[in-house]
Amino acid sequence: MQFKDDFQEDNNWRLNEIPKWANELSSLITNYFTIMSDSSLKLEVDIYPKVVITDRTQMDYYYDKQNYGAINKEVLLKVDQEISFLPYDNWVWEDKYKGYPGQDNQVDLVFMIYRRLTVVDLLKFYGVSDLGFGWKLPVDNTKRYLWGGNETDHDDASSSGLTVALAGSGSVMDLNSAYRLIVHETLHKLYGEGHPVYNFALLGVLSNSYGSLGMSSFEKAMLGYLKYKRIDSLKTMEIALHDYMTTGEAYLIPVPNLPDQFYILENRQKISPFDEVKYPGLYIYHLKYNNQYSRLDIQTADGKWDWTLDERKNVIKAKENPISGNSHLEIVKIGNDYYYPPEMEGNKNDPFTISNKDLYAPWTNPTSNGKWSGYQDYPTNVYIKIIEEKDGVIKIKLSFNASLLNVNKNDIIADKYCLFQNYPNPFNSSTKINFSIPKSTFIEIKVFDILGREVKTLVNDFKESGAYTIDFDAKGLPGGVYFVSMKADDYKSIKKIVYLK
Repeated sequence: MQFKDDFQEDNNWRLNEIPKWANELSSLITNYFTIMSDSSLKLEVDIYPKVVITDRTQMDYYYDKQNYGAINKEVLLKVDQEISFLPYDNWVWEDKYKGYPGQDNQVDLVFMIYRRLTVVDLLKFYGVSDLGFGWKLPVDNTKRYLWGGNETDHDDASSSGLTVALAGSGSVMDLNSAYRLIVHETLHKLYGEGHPVYNFALLGVLSNSYGSLGMSSFEKAMLGYLKYKRIDSLKTMEIALHDYMTTGEAYLIPVPNLPDQFYILENRQKISPFDEVKYPGLYIYHLKYNNQYSRLDIQTADGKWDWTLDERKNVIKAKENPISGNSHLEIVKIGNDYYYPPEMEGNKNDPFTISNKDLYAPWTNPTSNGKWSGYQDYPTNVYIKIIEEKDGVIKIKLSFNASLLNVNKNDIIADKYCLFQNYPNPFNSSTKINFSIPKSTFIEIKVFDILGREVKTLVNDFKESGAYTIDFDAKGLPGGVYFVSMKADDYKSIKKIVYLK
């Protein structure tokens, strides 16, 4: 598609012609979905043999308060005069995002590719999985139609097409941009409108930018292209993870005690040309499952933080916040404004490796603990330790009872004061409590009932720096809610515990 007032010269997409790379784009898209779907989906892409030029200039559409939807409609009606849409009705849509072979008189999928778009108000994004006009556009003498989308929702991935343009940039569309944008927006046709990864890391296609070319295991699993190796056993075990992108091997671990939450493990070694992560290693996600609006939280090895601005207004780390903080891959809120931290597409500290950070546990940042129903540090006690990396294979030790492991005390971060959530919680009779101190000092740890009355002193002594585990035996106490308090120098912390008798 070319605007009437477009006079920008470009050797790869000459004025009044289709781009030189048109046929290559067709092959790339077909090849991509064949590989990513393990040959279960084939997209056959035809290129309309000539560029369609609009009747009016960009500013004409803008002054008439018309956007890309009206322009798409005008162009499709021009095309309808010269071709039959019958070859492009091969799926019956069962619902918004699921179909099966057959014909239902609805055109399946049209790519609207703008050569150059400078007026950003006509299309506010580089790509949308939508045609932008409301309801049905009859074609083929009303025998078939294009579904434009809901009239009130111009972000309707169930529509019969998608629109891509380097909106507002002033650049002519190139092969790489068209390819990536079409892959991203086509995936919305199959997955839905949500973005499960709300950051800019190159770990999946459906991030809130247009992401990488390589689908994450969650994206592939949601489309039926991959079946996770699921770990339901609560036993300590050792697992060897092979490269995810070339073998399709990924692990799904239900988070103990947190319904519809999971850990996902991917070994990304940058072997496949579609694997665009910055650095190889073990990538861990915390999944909060809600079908198409699920949330994948990448557990970057360099942790989660509260952020602030320095004197030059640069975004910098303020302090560690393993539960409620943000990684450097996410947009962060400081005051009432939102900012982009540095290295948002990833850095060498994102993956877990034997030389970078080899441990994911309740006492690390990020923590394997989670949030649930008001608990700000709900204990899951999942412990993942990398024990070997060899020939691209990552061997890990996995335990669901981290507080009871005979772990190396160097694994526990003892460079700060910290009182950890007890395990198990709720508990019957007795429970374990971990704490760490960065220097030798006097420690006081006490238990109080819900009325604030002291019921037991657990520690009242001088301790050397390090990590410790203590037992709390509640025999003789009534069941209910209690609080564990720790004081050391200026440090104070309270954890809520629940005794089920």
